This record gives sequence, C-alpha cells and structure tokens, in this order.
Amino acid sequence: MKNFVWALVIVVILGGGYLLWQNSLSTGGTPTPTATPSPTPTPIPEGAPMSATVTYSASGFSPA
Repeated sequence: MKNFVWALVIVVILGGGYLLWQNSLSTGGTPTPTATPSPTPTPIPEGAPMSATVTYSASGFSPA
C-alpha cells in the first residue's frame, strides 16, 4: 500500500510539473517570443494525451 501511495505522489508531482511547464509554453513564458512556433507545438500534442491520463488517474484516485 505504501508503494501505491508513493507512486501516486510521484505521478501527481510529475503530472503537475508537466502541466505547469506546458502552460508556461502556451502563455509565451519563454523569454524569446521571436522563435519559430513550429518546433514547440509538435511535442505538445504527443504529450497531451499522456498528461491528460495522468491527471485523470490522479484525480480519480485522490478522493478515494
């Protein structure tokens, strides 16, 4: 049971950190807005489903 709790904590921390990093990218948190936008949107759709499943699983397990 302890391993499950630790795994859940790690998933929540990693998922939250990834969502914050993704949010800072979408809001233009990068100091150079003149960079070409083509490299940045390509990795985000690949990681978006994974981050969504991470947040859904974390939110599903946290109330229980």
